[in-house]
Amino acid sequence: MSEKIYVGKGKPIGKFGNLKIGIRVSDLVPNEKGYVNLIIQEMKKPDEYGNTHTVYVDDWVPKSQQKQQPARQVDESDLPF
Repeated sequence: MSEKIYVGKGKPIGKFGNLKIGIRVSDLVPNEKGYVNLIIQEMKKPDEYGNTHTVYVDDWVPKSQQKQQPARQVDESDLPF
């Protein structure tokens, strides 16, 4: 994983656990499918503006799928029936 790309911050609003998040859209680059995956993480302590959460781009990419092993050949003379 490379260095995190922070794109915004936020804080709780209201009584129902909602978060208000501000995001810099200019920092978002879609993946090959057109999506931008984000992670919202609670900060250790609020910043000077009262923000309690930070938002950064999730740049994790899964390893390419391993090649499937070829089907095992069965020797018919070895079958019990």
